Amino acid sequence: MNRIQIAFLIVTLPLVLAQSASAALILSLDKSYYTIDGVGNTTAVQVFLSQTPDGPQVGAGNELLSAGIELTFATTGAATVGVATDVTPAPVWDASSVNISTNGSNTLVDLGLVSLLGISDLSSPLLLGTFVFTGQSLGGTDVSVATLEPGSSFITAQGDVLDPTSAADAVVTVVSATIPEPSALVMASLGGLISAGGCGWYRRMRSGRGAR
Repeated sequence: MNRIQIAFLIVTLPLVLAQSASAALILSLDKSYYTIDGVGNTTAVQVFLSQTPDGPQVGAGNELLSAGIELTFATTGAATVGVATDVTPAPVWDASSVNISTNGSNTLVDLGLVSLLGISDLSSPLLLGTFVFTGQSLGGTDVSVATLEPGSSFITAQGDVLDPTSAADAVVTVVSATIPEPSALVMASLGGLISAGGCGWYRRMRSGRGAR
């Protein structure tokens, strides 16, 4: 599904004259820095939504009916989201759509979300979705998440448009796969020798008893 279809999914909710309001919603990531231990391994980046006391509030009678976010990173970055199945919408949403595209040197991962009854509780950060990054090469990748544009994405039951106006950023770093320290290898070898020696001693004891 393309960006136009995602936008259509959001704006065709049963709303009446949605109107812009001072944004009271904020996007955030669960971490500022993520580490992938070796090329081919993965890490999960979670996007959350929270609310400030300013402006119209999401709550009972003014539930949040839709959300749309766009995750951006360098297409040739050290870590990437490659396919739509790497994106998992939070289970609280009733319908979702994922679209991955490129714009210049960047990859854009769009996630559109719809709740039929609406989200009324933002007393704690609300999970929007999880994005799985896979290490492609050693190094770091800058990641940014912002409101999905063009159009309105975060709309309430009373028609308020509460699109977050600021982005959340993080860095995903791919490092060399962890190799056991020499001391750990020595201890493991000693453990094997002790175990082998114990088994040999036990067999000799049994053989000695059988000869009596």
